[in-house]
Amino acid sequence: MPEELALIAKVFCTTRTASRDFHKLLESQILMKIPVLRKDLKVLHAIGRSFEESGLCSLDTLKALKKEAA
Repeated sequence: MPEELALIAKVFCTTRTASRDFHKLLESQILMKIPVLRKDLKVLHAIGRSFEESGLCSLDTLKALKKEAA
């Protein structure tokens, strides 16, 4: 599941073709899955990098991802 979430985030950030509701849902799912993502830091970093490079992530979500990756 974490790999699929990372892929969805990457595709969303690359294509930038989704509704605001989808964006909110994606961010909420990522935040809810942080306990699972902690076990795979490579995937956590990939999600954070996708959001950071695209600028499509809310600051709160980006801070939460960076906190977990540190």
